[in-house]
Amino acid sequence: MAERAIVTTCAHNCGGRSLLRCTVRDGRLVRVEPAEHPDPAYTGACVRCLALPGWVYAKERIETPMMRDGPRGEGTFRPVSWDEALDAIATRLRETIARDGAERVAFTRTSGSSPQANYMRLQSALGATQLFGSVDMAVHMGLNATFGFKGLFNQAANEWTDRPNARTVLVWGHNPAETSMTVFRWLLDAQQQGTRLVVIDPRYSTTARHADWWVAPRAGTDTALALGMLHVLVDERLVDEAFALAHSCGPLLVDEGSGRYVREADVAPGGAADTYMVWDAAQGAPVRDGAATHPVLEGAFDADGRPMKTAYRLLTERLDAWSPERAAAVTGIAAEDVRDLARAYATETPSTIAFGYGVDRYVHADALTRAGATLAVLTGNLGRPGASVGVASH
Repeated sequence: MAERAIVTTCAHNCGGRSLLRCTVRDGRLVRVEPAEHPDPAYTGACVRCLALPGWVYAKERIETPMMRDGPRGEGTFRPVSWDEALDAIATRLRETIARDGAERVAFTRTSGSSPQANYMRLQSALGATQLFGSVDMAVHMGLNATFGFKGLFNQAANEWTDRPNARTVLVWGHNPAETSMTVFRWLLDAQQQGTRLVVIDPRYSTTARHADWWVAPRAGTDTALALGMLHVLVDERLVDEAFALAHSCGPLLVDEGSGRYVREADVAPGGAADTYMVWDAAQGAPVRDGAATHPVLEGAFDADGRPMKTAYRLLTERLDAWSPERAAAVTGIAAEDVRDLARAYATETPSTIAFGYGVDRYVHADALTRAGATLAVLTGNLGRPGASVGVASH
Protein backbone atom coordinates (compact mmCIF):
# COMPACT_ATOMS: atom_id res chain seq x y z
CA MET A 1 0.00 0.00 0.00
CA ALA A 2 1.60 3.27 -1.19
CA GLU A 3 0.98 6.32 0.99
CA ARG A 4 2.35 9.82 0.81
CA ALA A 5 1.58 13.27 2.27
CA ILE A 6 1.14 16.33 0.10
CA VAL A 7 1.13 19.82 1.61
CA THR A 8 -1.09 22.32 -0.21
CA THR A 9 -3.33 25.23 0.68
CA CYS A 10 -7.05 25.80 0.85
CA ALA A 11 -8.26 27.55 -2.30
CA HIS A 12 -11.80 28.20 -1.13
CA ASN A 13 -12.96 31.79 -0.74
CA CYS A 14 -13.22 31.70 3.05
CA GLY A 15 -10.27 33.93 3.82
CA GLY A 16 -8.57 31.29 5.95
CA ARG A 17 -6.03 30.04 3.39
CA SER A 18 -5.17 27.12 5.65
CA LEU A 19 -2.13 24.99 4.95
CA LEU A 20 -3.31 21.41 4.52
CA ARG A 21 -1.52 18.08 4.86
CA CYS A 22 -3.30 15.69 2.50
CA THR A 23 -2.72 11.95 2.85
CA VAL A 24 -2.96 10.06 -0.45
CA ARG A 25 -3.13 6.27 -0.25
CA ASP A 26 -2.97 4.19 -3.43
CA GLY A 27 -3.75 7.29 -5.45
CA ARG A 28 -6.81 8.22 -3.39
CA LEU A 29 -7.21 11.14 -0.98
CA VAL A 30 -8.08 9.63 2.40
CA ARG A 31 -7.36 12.32 5.00
CA VAL A 32 -6.93 16.08 5.31
CA GLU A 33 -5.47 17.73 8.42
CA PRO A 34 -3.78 21.03 9.25
CA ALA A 35 -0.17 21.37 8.10
CA GLU A 36 2.33 23.30 10.18
CA HIS A 37 2.46 26.96 9.22
CA PRO A 38 5.76 28.89 9.54
CA ASP A 39 3.86 31.07 12.02
CA PRO A 40 2.23 28.63 14.48
CA ALA A 41 -0.59 31.14 15.10
CA TYR A 42 -1.93 30.30 11.65
CA THR A 43 -1.82 26.50 11.91
CA GLY A 44 -5.36 25.21 11.68
CA ALA A 45 -8.20 24.13 9.43
CA CYS A 46 -11.97 24.23 9.58
CA VAL A 47 -14.48 21.43 9.13
CA ARG A 48 -14.88 22.26 5.44
CA CYS A 49 -11.26 21.38 4.74
CA LEU A 50 -11.33 18.33 7.00
CA ALA A 51 -14.27 17.06 4.95
CA LEU A 52 -12.56 17.52 1.56
CA PRO A 53 -12.24 13.79 0.78
CA GLY A 54 -16.02 13.64 0.78
CA TRP A 55 -16.18 16.56 -1.66
CA VAL A 56 -13.57 15.09 -3.99
CA TYR A 57 -15.36 11.77 -4.38
CA ALA A 58 -18.97 12.95 -4.12
CA LYS A 59 -21.20 11.46 -6.79
CA GLU A 60 -22.60 14.94 -7.48
CA ARG A 61 -19.17 16.37 -8.35
CA ILE A 62 -18.82 17.62 -11.94
CA GLU A 63 -15.50 16.34 -13.26
CA THR A 64 -15.66 17.49 -16.88
CA PRO A 65 -16.79 20.67 -18.67
CA MET A 66 -20.52 20.72 -19.39
CA MET A 67 -22.00 22.31 -22.51
CA ARG A 68 -25.60 23.44 -22.80
CA ASP A 69 -27.57 21.00 -24.92
CA GLY A 70 -30.84 22.66 -25.81
CA PRO A 71 -32.58 26.01 -25.23
CA ARG A 72 -31.28 28.31 -22.52
CA GLY A 73 -33.08 27.79 -19.24
CA GLU A 74 -33.97 24.13 -19.69
CA GLY A 75 -30.97 23.04 -17.64
CA THR A 76 -29.88 20.32 -20.04
CA PHE A 77 -26.14 19.86 -20.41
CA ARG A 78 -23.81 17.25 -21.87
CA PRO A 79 -20.26 16.48 -20.78
CA VAL A 80 -17.53 17.48 -23.24
CA SER A 81 -13.75 17.27 -23.32
CA TRP A 82 -11.56 20.18 -22.30
CA ASP A 83 -10.44 20.55 -25.91
CA GLU A 84 -14.01 20.94 -27.11
CA ALA A 85 -14.89 23.38 -24.32
CA LEU A 86 -11.82 25.57 -24.84
CA ASP A 87 -12.29 25.56 -28.62
CA ALA A 88 -15.90 26.67 -28.21
CA ILE A 89 -14.91 29.53 -25.88
CA ALA A 90 -12.05 30.65 -28.13
CA THR A 91 -14.30 30.58 -31.19
CA ARG A 92 -16.92 32.73 -29.47
CA LEU A 93 -14.26 35.21 -28.32
CA ARG A 94 -12.85 35.54 -31.87
CA GLU A 95 -16.31 36.02 -33.35
CA THR A 96 -17.25 38.70 -30.82
CA ILE A 97 -13.99 40.61 -31.26
CA ALA A 98 -14.21 40.47 -35.06
CA ARG A 99 -17.83 41.61 -35.10
CA ASP A 100 -18.03 44.10 -32.21
CA GLY A 101 -14.49 44.89 -31.03
CA ALA A 102 -12.41 43.62 -28.12
CA GLU A 103 -14.01 45.99 -25.62
CA ARG A 104 -17.29 44.09 -26.02
CA VAL A 105 -15.66 41.11 -24.30
CA ALA A 106 -15.85 41.58 -20.54
CA PHE A 107 -14.23 39.70 -17.67
CA THR A 108 -15.81 40.07 -14.26
CA ARG A 109 -14.25 39.42 -10.89
CA THR A 110 -16.55 37.25 -8.84
CA SER A 111 -16.37 35.99 -5.30
CA GLY A 112 -15.66 32.41 -6.32
CA SER A 113 -12.92 33.32 -8.78
CA SER A 114 -10.74 35.26 -6.37
CA PRO A 115 -8.45 32.35 -5.44
CA GLN A 116 -7.95 31.53 -9.13
CA ALA A 117 -7.08 35.16 -10.07
CA ASN A 118 -9.10 37.18 -12.51
CA TYR A 119 -7.82 36.06 -15.92
CA MET A 120 -6.02 39.38 -16.07
CA ARG A 121 -3.32 38.23 -18.46
CA LEU A 122 -5.87 36.87 -20.94
CA GLN A 123 -8.00 39.97 -20.55
CA SER A 124 -5.00 42.22 -21.25
CA ALA A 125 -3.88 40.17 -24.25
CA LEU A 126 -7.34 40.47 -25.78
CA GLY A 127 -7.76 44.16 -24.94
CA ALA A 128 -11.01 43.26 -23.22
CA THR A 129 -13.04 45.13 -20.61
CA GLN A 130 -12.81 44.35 -16.92
CA LEU A 131 -15.92 44.62 -14.78
CA PHE A 132 -14.42 44.96 -11.33
CA GLY A 133 -16.61 43.07 -8.96
CA SER A 134 -20.18 41.96 -8.87
CA VAL A 135 -21.33 41.62 -5.28
CA ASP A 136 -19.69 42.33 -1.92
CA MET A 137 -18.25 45.60 -3.16
CA ALA A 138 -20.05 48.44 -1.37
CA VAL A 139 -18.29 47.93 1.96
CA HIS A 140 -14.94 48.12 0.18
CA MET A 141 -15.83 51.14 -1.91
CA GLY A 142 -16.94 53.15 1.11
CA LEU A 143 -13.61 52.53 2.81
CA ASN A 144 -11.68 53.18 -0.41
CA ALA A 145 -13.43 56.52 -0.89
CA THR A 146 -12.63 57.57 2.67
CA PHE A 147 -9.04 56.38 2.94
CA GLY A 148 -7.98 56.81 -0.68
CA PHE A 149 -7.22 53.12 -1.18
CA LYS A 150 -7.65 51.28 -4.45
CA GLY A 151 -7.44 47.77 -3.03
CA LEU A 152 -10.09 45.33 -1.93
CA PHE A 153 -9.77 43.31 1.27
CA ASN A 154 -8.95 44.63 4.73
CA GLN A 155 -8.43 48.32 3.94
CA ALA A 156 -7.22 49.70 7.28
CA ALA A 157 -7.93 46.52 9.26
CA ASN A 158 -5.19 44.94 11.31
CA GLU A 159 -4.65 41.23 10.80
CA TRP A 160 -6.72 38.75 12.77
CA THR A 161 -3.96 37.92 15.26
CA ASP A 162 -4.21 41.53 16.47
CA ARG A 163 -7.70 41.09 17.95
CA PRO A 164 -6.46 40.34 21.51
CA ASN A 165 -4.77 43.77 21.49
CA ALA A 166 -8.18 45.48 21.30
CA ARG A 167 -10.30 46.30 24.33
CA THR A 168 -13.43 46.67 22.21
CA VAL A 169 -14.26 44.90 18.94
CA LEU A 170 -17.39 45.70 16.93
CA VAL A 171 -18.18 42.75 14.64
CA TRP A 172 -20.55 44.54 12.27
CA GLY A 173 -22.67 42.53 9.83
CA HIS A 174 -20.28 39.61 10.04
CA ASN A 175 -20.62 36.02 11.23
CA PRO A 176 -17.04 34.68 11.34
CA ALA A 177 -18.01 31.73 13.55
CA GLU A 178 -19.56 30.22 10.42
CA THR A 179 -17.92 32.04 7.50
CA SER A 180 -14.31 32.49 8.68
CA MET A 181 -13.94 29.59 11.05
CA THR A 182 -10.16 29.39 11.04
CA VAL A 183 -9.80 32.95 12.32
CA PHE A 184 -12.75 33.11 14.72
CA ARG A 185 -10.55 31.65 17.43
CA TRP A 186 -8.71 34.98 17.75
CA LEU A 187 -11.95 36.70 18.68
CA LEU A 188 -12.48 34.08 21.38
CA ASP A 189 -8.88 34.50 22.54
CA ALA A 190 -9.39 38.24 22.72
CA GLN A 191 -12.61 37.81 24.69
CA GLN A 192 -10.90 35.52 27.19
CA GLN A 193 -8.24 38.19 27.69
CA GLY A 194 -10.83 40.84 28.49
CA THR A 195 -11.78 42.29 25.10
CA ARG A 196 -15.43 43.34 24.89
CA LEU A 197 -16.99 41.58 21.90
CA VAL A 198 -19.94 43.48 20.41
CA VAL A 199 -21.84 41.90 17.52
CA ILE A 200 -24.07 44.18 15.44
CA ASP A 201 -26.43 42.00 13.42
CA PRO A 202 -30.23 41.76 13.06
CA ARG A 203 -29.85 37.99 13.28
CA TYR A 204 -28.94 36.10 16.41
CA SER A 205 -26.06 34.46 14.59
CA THR A 206 -23.58 31.91 15.89
CA THR A 207 -21.13 34.75 16.43
CA ALA A 208 -23.80 36.76 18.29
CA ARG A 209 -24.27 33.84 20.68
CA HIS A 210 -20.67 34.37 21.80
CA ALA A 211 -20.95 38.15 22.12
CA ASP A 212 -20.72 40.15 25.32
CA TRP A 213 -23.28 42.47 23.75
CA TRP A 214 -25.59 41.70 20.83
CA VAL A 215 -26.93 44.82 19.10
CA ALA A 216 -29.75 44.07 16.66
CA PRO A 217 -30.73 47.00 14.40
CA ARG A 218 -33.53 46.66 11.89
CA ALA A 219 -32.12 45.27 8.66
CA GLY A 220 -30.71 48.00 6.44
CA THR A 221 -30.53 50.68 9.15
CA ASP A 222 -26.86 50.29 10.10
CA THR A 223 -25.86 53.69 8.71
CA ALA A 224 -28.42 55.39 10.97
CA LEU A 225 -26.79 53.63 13.93
CA ALA A 226 -23.33 54.82 12.89
CA LEU A 227 -24.57 58.40 12.43
CA GLY A 228 -26.17 58.30 15.86
CA MET A 229 -22.87 57.13 17.33
CA LEU A 230 -21.02 59.95 15.56
CA HIS A 231 -23.51 62.43 16.99
CA VAL A 232 -22.69 61.18 20.49
CA LEU A 233 -18.94 61.52 19.89
CA VAL A 234 -19.36 65.16 18.91
CA ASP A 235 -22.02 66.01 21.48
CA GLU A 236 -20.11 64.48 24.41
CA ARG A 237 -16.69 65.72 23.25
CA LEU A 238 -15.30 62.24 22.78
CA VAL A 239 -13.45 63.22 19.59
CA ASP A 240 -9.66 62.84 19.57
CA GLU A 241 -9.08 66.32 18.16
CA ALA A 242 -5.30 65.98 17.97
CA PHE A 243 -5.61 62.83 15.84
CA ALA A 244 -8.29 64.38 13.63
CA LEU A 245 -6.16 67.48 13.09
CA ALA A 246 -3.12 65.44 12.12
CA HIS A 247 -4.71 62.60 10.15
CA SER A 248 -7.98 63.71 8.60
CA CYS A 249 -9.51 66.22 6.22
CA GLY A 250 -11.40 67.70 9.19
CA PRO A 251 -9.41 70.96 9.41
CA LEU A 252 -9.42 71.60 5.64
CA LEU A 253 -11.40 74.68 4.66
CA VAL A 254 -14.41 74.39 2.36
CA ASP A 255 -15.74 77.32 0.34
CA GLU A 256 -19.40 77.81 1.26
CA GLY A 257 -20.30 79.10 -2.18
CA SER A 258 -18.86 76.32 -4.34
CA GLY A 259 -18.70 73.50 -1.79
CA ARG A 260 -15.10 72.82 -2.90
CA TYR A 261 -12.03 72.63 -0.73
CA VAL A 262 -10.27 75.98 -0.61
CA ARG A 263 -6.94 75.99 -2.47
CA GLU A 264 -4.09 78.41 -1.99
CA ALA A 265 -4.78 79.87 -5.43
CA ASP A 266 -8.30 80.81 -4.25
CA VAL A 267 -7.06 83.14 -1.52
CA ALA A 268 -3.53 84.14 -2.52
CA PRO A 269 -2.53 85.50 -5.96
CA GLY A 270 0.01 83.14 -7.50
CA GLY A 271 -0.78 80.44 -4.97
CA ALA A 272 -0.73 76.73 -5.77
CA ALA A 273 -3.89 75.28 -7.28
CA ASP A 274 -3.35 71.88 -5.62
CA THR A 275 -2.55 72.98 -2.07
CA TYR A 276 -5.34 72.82 0.52
CA MET A 277 -5.82 75.41 3.24
CA VAL A 278 -6.57 75.35 6.96
CA TRP A 279 -7.46 78.15 9.38
CA ASP A 280 -4.61 79.26 11.64
CA ALA A 281 -5.94 80.70 14.89
CA ALA A 282 -2.58 82.34 15.52
CA GLN A 283 -2.79 84.41 12.33
CA GLY A 284 -6.56 84.62 12.02
CA ALA A 285 -6.28 83.66 8.37
CA PRO A 286 -6.16 80.66 6.03
CA VAL A 287 -2.70 79.13 5.56
CA ARG A 288 -1.31 76.17 3.68
CA ASP A 289 -2.13 72.79 5.20
CA GLY A 290 0.81 71.81 7.38
CA ALA A 291 2.03 75.36 7.88
CA ALA A 292 -0.37 76.52 10.61
CA THR A 293 0.92 77.21 14.12
CA HIS A 294 -2.52 76.63 15.65
CA PRO A 295 -4.74 74.87 13.10
CA VAL A 296 -8.46 74.87 13.86
CA LEU A 297 -10.57 71.72 13.59
CA GLU A 298 -14.01 73.27 14.04
CA GLY A 299 -15.17 76.64 12.86
CA ALA A 300 -16.67 79.00 10.29
CA PHE A 301 -14.70 81.98 9.00
CA ASP A 302 -14.63 84.84 6.53
CA ALA A 303 -11.52 85.55 4.48
CA ASP A 304 -11.82 88.82 2.57
CA GLY A 305 -15.52 88.33 1.99
CA ARG A 306 -15.24 84.62 1.17
CA PRO A 307 -17.20 82.54 3.75
CA MET A 308 -15.67 79.16 4.53
CA LYS A 309 -15.99 76.36 7.05
CA THR A 310 -13.83 73.47 8.13
CA ALA A 311 -14.83 70.07 6.79
CA TYR A 312 -15.31 68.98 10.38
CA ARG A 313 -17.85 71.78 10.93
CA LEU A 314 -19.78 70.56 7.87
CA LEU A 315 -19.80 67.05 9.35
CA THR A 316 -21.09 68.25 12.71
CA GLU A 317 -23.86 70.20 10.99
CA ARG A 318 -24.96 67.05 9.19
CA LEU A 319 -24.85 65.12 12.45
CA ASP A 320 -27.14 67.62 14.22
CA ALA A 321 -30.07 65.79 12.63
CA TRP A 322 -28.93 62.37 13.89
CA SER A 323 -29.54 62.42 17.62
CA PRO A 324 -29.58 59.06 19.42
CA GLU A 325 -33.36 59.46 19.60
CA ARG A 326 -33.68 59.70 15.82
CA ALA A 327 -31.26 56.79 15.38
CA ALA A 328 -33.41 54.83 17.83
CA ALA A 329 -36.57 55.56 15.85
CA VAL A 330 -34.94 54.28 12.65
CA THR A 331 -32.99 51.31 13.99
CA GLY A 332 -35.20 50.08 16.82
CA ILE A 333 -32.26 50.27 19.23
CA ALA A 334 -32.82 52.23 22.42
CA ALA A 335 -31.33 55.74 22.40
CA GLU A 336 -29.36 55.00 25.57
CA ASP A 337 -27.88 51.91 23.91
CA VAL A 338 -26.74 54.09 20.98
CA ARG A 339 -25.03 56.36 23.51
CA ASP A 340 -23.47 53.48 25.45
CA LEU A 341 -22.16 51.87 22.25
CA ALA A 342 -20.54 55.13 21.13
CA ARG A 343 -19.04 55.70 24.56
CA ALA A 344 -17.64 52.17 24.75
CA TYR A 345 -16.10 52.45 21.29
CA ALA A 346 -14.54 55.85 22.04
CA THR A 347 -13.33 55.25 25.60
CA GLU A 348 -12.72 51.50 26.03
CA THR A 349 -9.84 51.61 23.59
CA PRO A 350 -8.04 50.55 21.48
CA SER A 351 -11.09 49.62 19.42
CA THR A 352 -11.56 47.71 16.19
CA ILE A 353 -14.49 47.72 13.76
CA ALA A 354 -14.68 44.50 11.77
CA PHE A 355 -17.20 44.79 8.93
CA GLY A 356 -18.59 41.81 7.06
CA TYR A 357 -20.78 41.40 3.99
CA GLY A 358 -24.06 41.32 5.86
CA VAL A 359 -24.15 45.11 5.50
CA ASP A 360 -23.44 44.94 1.77
CA ARG A 361 -26.90 43.84 0.72
CA TYR A 362 -28.72 47.11 0.26
CA VAL A 363 -28.43 50.31 -1.78
CA HIS A 364 -25.78 52.80 -0.64
CA ALA A 365 -24.22 50.34 1.77
CA ASP A 366 -20.93 52.17 1.14
CA ALA A 367 -22.29 54.99 3.32
CA LEU A 368 -22.02 52.72 6.35
CA THR A 369 -18.33 51.96 5.95
CA ARG A 370 -17.63 55.63 5.25
CA ALA A 371 -19.33 56.39 8.57
CA GLY A 372 -17.41 53.54 10.22
CA ALA A 373 -14.12 54.92 8.93
CA THR A 374 -15.12 58.33 10.29
CA LEU A 375 -15.78 56.77 13.69
CA ALA A 376 -12.26 55.34 13.65
CA VAL A 377 -10.60 58.57 12.53
CA LEU A 378 -12.42 60.79 15.02
CA THR A 379 -11.47 58.55 17.94
CA GLY A 380 -7.91 57.79 16.87
CA ASN A 381 -8.71 54.10 16.51
CA LEU A 382 -6.53 53.57 13.48
CA GLY A 383 -3.01 52.50 12.65
CA ARG A 384 -1.91 50.95 15.93
CA PRO A 385 -2.24 47.61 17.73
CA GLY A 386 -5.85 46.85 18.54
CA ALA A 387 -7.13 49.87 16.63
CA SER A 388 -8.38 49.44 13.07
CA VAL A 389 -11.37 49.40 10.76
CA GLY A 390 -12.00 47.32 7.67
CA VAL A 391 -13.60 44.33 6.02
CA ALA A 392 -12.62 41.48 8.29
CA SER A 393 -13.48 38.40 6.26
CA HIS A 394 -9.88 37.85 5.10
